[in-house]
Amino acid sequence: MKSTTDIEAMQNIARLVLRSSPDDAKEVYLEANFLISDEGDVATTRCKYLNEDGGIISFPLTSGIDSHYISLSLKEHKEFFIENGMGEWETFYLTINPETGKIVLNLKYEE
Repeated sequence: MKSTTDIEAMQNIARLVLRSSPDDAKEVYLEANFLISDEGDVATTRCKYLNEDGGIISFPLTSGIDSHYISLSLKEHKEFFIENGMGEWETFYLTINPETGKIVLNLKYEE
């Protein structure tokens, strides 16, 4: 895999999540877990956003195809990390500022 694979996967995830986020979102959050398994890969995602009043509200991804492509990008990102000796993350946290396009990624590893 090329060295930008992880960044491209992260940017793709951010783009897909933003497509479903409400118009009044000041920040958008994605928390995802992805398990790679011989029996079948499993992804769980939770989307939330910070509204204009400072409240944090959950929202669904509006498209099943977006959910599918997010899962594919999560797998690509996780496999890149494993193949390049960076470990297998447990949880993928993404914070996106829709106005500036700034993306912050935090990864949680098993304790």
